[in-house]
Amino acid sequence: MNAVLPPLTTEDIEQFVQNGFVIKRKVLDPALCAAARDRLWAGNTSIQLRRDDPSTWIGPLPESDQVSTPDGLNDRTGNCGWRLRELSGDEDLIDLLPRRVFPWFEQLLGEGEVVEPVPTSTASDPDPRGTRLRGWPVWGGKELRGAYCVLPQERHDDAPSLADSARAG
Repeated sequence: MNAVLPPLTTEDIEQFVQNGFVIKRKVLDPALCAAARDRLWAGNTSIQLRRDDPSTWIGPLPESDQVSTPDGLNDRTGNCGWRLRELSGDEDLIDLLPRRVFPWFEQLLGEGEVVEPVPTSTASDPDPRGTRLRGWPVWGGKELRGAYCVLPQERHDDAPSLADSARAG
């Protein structure tokens, strides 16, 4: 998992520009992915989303479940999204994103535009500063924006889904 990654191809960059994502396989550590999922589900306050029932993961969320905490750190205000921003400075979440992918970010954003995130919390001490505003500009923006989850929607057209694109490679 620590091998140097080749640069993004022209096709990768075009895919990102056109669709907003690039699919790369075997980049993330499976154990860290599992830990991140556990942390995301631990922050679940949804009345609909249940970890043990994948049928609840299809959007859109009912309007009654499109809510946010007052501080905006656990936000489901979009009809198919869930943003758990309270994990923005979480050490495990930052470690999930291997530093070896940062050259890809620079390819997409420009050299010198990427700021490496800095851990400010851990699973054992989730709020060391006594504030839930980690990752916001007051701290210099050196944290991630949190764990974001986009729920799949029922398909009503012939366009390929993200899952179809992933399977196609």
